[in-house]
Amino acid sequence: MRDDDMTQEYFTESLVVVDGVQSTDKWNEIKPSILSGDNKCCVVVVTDNHEVARHCVDDNHDRLVHVSQVDVDEGHHRIFSCRGEEAMASIRNKFDELHGVLPIAWRLFENWFFDDERQRHDVLSVLGMAGIGKTAMVQWACNKQILVSEESEGYRWVDVPHPFSLSELSWRLLLQFLSDDLQAMETAMLAIIQGQDPIQVCRKWLHKLANWILVLDGLRSMDEWDSIKTSFLVPEPTDRNRIIVITDQESVAMHCVDKDKKRVYVVEALEFAIACPVLVQKSYLETCKDELKPCIFYLSVFPMGLSIRPMRLTRRWIAEGYCKGTSSHTAEGNGQRLFFELVGLSIIHQQLRRSRYTWKYPVNGFFHEYITSRPMEHNLVFALEGNCGLNSPRVGQHLTVRNDWHRDKNVFESTDFSRLRSFTVFGECRPFMFDPEKIKMTYVRVLDLEDASDVTDKDLKHIVEVFPRLKFLSLRGQRQITCLPDSLGGLMQLQTLDVRDTSIASLPEAIMKLQKLQYVRAGMRPVPWNEGCSVVEVKAPAEDAPMPSMAMVEDTAASAAAPSSIPEPAEDTAEDAPMPSMAIVEDTAASAAAPSSILEPAEGTRAATTATEAPRRCLPQGPVAEGAPMAPTTSWLSKLRCRRRRLDNTIFGIELPAGSGQLTTLHTLGVINLGAGKSVNLKELSKLTQLRRLGVCGLNADNISEFFSAIKDLNRLESLSVRVDKNKDGSLGTLDSKIFELLPKSLTKKFSLQGHVLPGSWIKKLANVRMLDLEITLEKQQDMTSIIDGLREHPEKILYWHDKSRTRICLKTIHGGELSICIDDELKLDILEIVCTCSLQATIGSNKLSAMMLKIHCSSGSSLQLSGLQDIAGLDEVWLKGSYSDALKKNLLQQAAKHPAPKHNKVYFRVLKPRLPKPDK
Repeated sequence: MRDDDMTQEYFTESLVVVDGVQSTDKWNEIKPSILSGDNKCCVVVVTDNHEVARHCVDDNHDRLVHVSQVDVDEGHHRIFSCRGEEAMASIRNKFDELHGVLPIAWRLFENWFFDDERQRHDVLSVLGMAGIGKTAMVQWACNKQILVSEESEGYRWVDVPHPFSLSELSWRLLLQFLSDDLQAMETAMLAIIQGQDPIQVCRKWLHKLANWILVLDGLRSMDEWDSIKTSFLVPEPTDRNRIIVITDQESVAMHCVDKDKKRVYVVEALEFAIACPVLVQKSYLETCKDELKPCIFYLSVFPMGLSIRPMRLTRRWIAEGYCKGTSSHTAEGNGQRLFFELVGLSIIHQQLRRSRYTWKYPVNGFFHEYITSRPMEHNLVFALEGNCGLNSPRVGQHLTVRNDWHRDKNVFESTDFSRLRSFTVFGECRPFMFDPEKIKMTYVRVLDLEDASDVTDKDLKHIVEVFPRLKFLSLRGQRQITCLPDSLGGLMQLQTLDVRDTSIASLPEAIMKLQKLQYVRAGMRPVPWNEGCSVVEVKAPAEDAPMPSMAMVEDTAASAAAPSSIPEPAEDTAEDAPMPSMAIVEDTAASAAAPSSILEPAEGTRAATTATEAPRRCLPQGPVAEGAPMAPTTSWLSKLRCRRRRLDNTIFGIELPAGSGQLTTLHTLGVINLGAGKSVNLKELSKLTQLRRLGVCGLNADNISEFFSAIKDLNRLESLSVRVDKNKDGSLGTLDSKIFELLPKSLTKKFSLQGHVLPGSWIKKLANVRMLDLEITLEKQQDMTSIIDGLREHPEKILYWHDKSRTRICLKTIHGGELSICIDDELKLDILEIVCTCSLQATIGSNKLSAMMLKIHCSSGSSLQLSGLQDIAGLDEVWLKGSYSDALKKNLLQQAAKHPAPKHNKVYFRVLKPRLPKPDK
């Protein structure tokens, strides 16, 4: 018998490991001796040469297992065996590494994970930002369980491969589950060598084995989980087989447990960092993508605790060059993606601002401290704060002036501006900051004065001389700014101009020179529904019992005690927030005496406070008895005059100069006033073919048709906000339902409408719009019927908050009588708002209507009776404000008390009460 024949017979049906193959030629020599004829042996080739590995498996990647250096170094941590001494050794090593200080989060996780309720579930999720220590925490808990549990043999740990591959994951699972059984391993490998799919082989063994607990570390997407679940898991897993998913993506964590929050353990960054800061600082930045790292350090521009609007930060990043457009996504879209990746990593917190029912986005406090403490070579942001003097380091790329800095002129003028790229001011602005004789910020691209105070027209006079290369200019909230200088036309690189919530009524003609301008925001921001009011929570009385006294509830207390309601999107999250409510506008005269009065924050202080924390000099201080007159103080009257100026149509939007069609790079424009004194050439709008978001007000009988004809060919328009005002003769401005046929087909993101629409099938024309915000004036019952019929056939009637969709409908009645809101088909709203300006009897019929929140606003002199509140399915909260009667409040409270409210076992009932201003001393 030949040697080759003897070798083949020897290796038949054997597991052969060939270690140290260094070349393809060497493998070509070995292969005929082992694999030829009918030989059915399983061969494992071990090599450190990737090309050799590919050659040995004939470039079949399903048969290629890559073992990284991390797998080698940390393998003893990732494989749990039944030997308790190995688990004990791992625990001792980790205890020594932590210097005997066990993080609180680890102890809390142990209690949570081994709770009887969690033990009954087949899948659990562990969520936390990258580098926070999730892996170490779960390893610790699993090792401890090995020491005390009879199920210790069932623990296995697998790192999810990236890029994701089911075949690669199958190999890793087989190595983990069969590592202690060489015969089983040989059987599995032989099956794969014979051509069986490794995924099917792995599935077979997972179903055959029992009493296992698998840790999947590093899951990044819902699609990855769906693939794993479909390929490996049985439809009805047993109670003894369980999976722990470790991820830094909230959407993934929730998806794996079917959105059951009780099965998700969230590792809080601050809690972990206090106990174990070394682990966090050591690993965090290393785990982040390279494109995220400059964005992370950039966050130290903003002071701790400040809520950052997503679009504000995105537009700054674009100006700085941190995010750019690609063939498939715009620069703005990429910037928004980066922002919400930081939210998903818990670097930026997403918190519910209960006082306004919007989201706020402050930077994670621990992480803010960490990045500001980094050496200057890592963090290029430098701040003028506190008692910063001449000896303090004052050089870098991003200068931020803090509110507590003592405004030393000599310190500022001696600062090195040669490398400066952005200038941001918080608090008081001083004239010396814009002195063209002393200050030259030649390379600054970003000037952000949104959170500054005392900014005047004079400060902008020399803006081109001081900041000649600006790409981003924000004056948002600066009420003392009444006009933009003609020299603005010299900012040839300007891309972003944000003058929203200022006193600017028109843009200068010089703006036509800005051929790179992309983004213009102007006009007034939406007035928060409860601005200037205190929140009063009313508890349901016992049946036939007198009404209880109302206790003042601070917003912070309400946020902690009350359930989490679905809020409206954060202001300008998508930069298409609605214009100020008509209900607020037309009720201005009554506001002086009615309890629903709403005041504006003082100039220069808006951004530093929340609605309920505004400075004492501008907001009322204390509850007002119902029907009580307001104190006629000088401060009070001045605020009313300021508010009336704000409610003038010219402040809702700005007037565009002639020739605005030359600004062909604009993709965001609003709010513009089409009913201003000078006639607007609407044909200019049709030339702005890059527009994606547009907001207009001042529509009336004279310009409605011309406006819709002008925008019908804007094929990139995604969001549109329109406000229909009164005609010149004082009659009600009206939209004909046929006009909606002119809307461009690209309008898919949001449509916001305020005004009256003639009955018809107009809502059907909005079939492709994902988000509806309708504030409709009702003249008669037929108007209401038309809305219900249209929504019934709207394909996106049921919208969900998690994908940032919502439906808000505000019904404003201007004629008395009866109103029936009767739904005979399923309709889900987030917010239903009723504004009563007359004597009205409203009835909500059937239980087909679903709304999370009901808002009721009674204007001065109105009278409202509302029944059927218990028929609103899914109702969570009822809000009441304005000149309402005690009878209405008591009736609504009793209806709310009887509502089934399955979500929280009760409906929360809140009343908004204005606060009196503190008299000036």
